[in-house]
Amino acid sequence: MKMGYGAIAFLIGGALALVIGLGAAFNMYEITGTAATVVTWVLLVAGILVGLWNIDNAESVPFVVGVVGMTLLVGITTGVARVNEIVSAIGTPLITFLMPASIIVAAKMVFEKAKN
Repeated sequence: MKMGYGAIAFLIGGALALVIGLGAAFNMYEITGTAATVVTWVLLVAGILVGLWNIDNAESVPFVVGVVGMTLLVGITTGVARVNEIVSAIGTPLITFLMPASIIVAAKMVFEKAKN
C-alpha cells in the first residue's frame, strides 16, 4: 500500500504529538527553549499539510467535530487535578497538531458550500 504525503504528515505529526504528550504526562522529560519552538513548528506544519492533503470532503465534518470534541475535553478537565495534568500534557501537542488541519478543513468546507 502506497502512502501519500498527507498520510505521512499525519503519522509523523500524530506520533510526535503522542510521544511528547506521554513524556510530559509522566514526567519523563521536558522540552523547553529552542527545542520546544522547533517541535511546535513541526506540529503546526504537519497539521497544515494534513489539512491540505489528507482530509477529503467525506471526512471533513467528522474530522472537525472530532478535533472540536478533543479541544473541549482538554478544556473541561481543568478542574480535575491529576486527570487534567495527564489529559493536558497529551492533549496540548495533539491539539497543536490537529487545530491547523481543522481550520483548513473547515475553511475548505465553507468555500465548497459557497461555490454551490
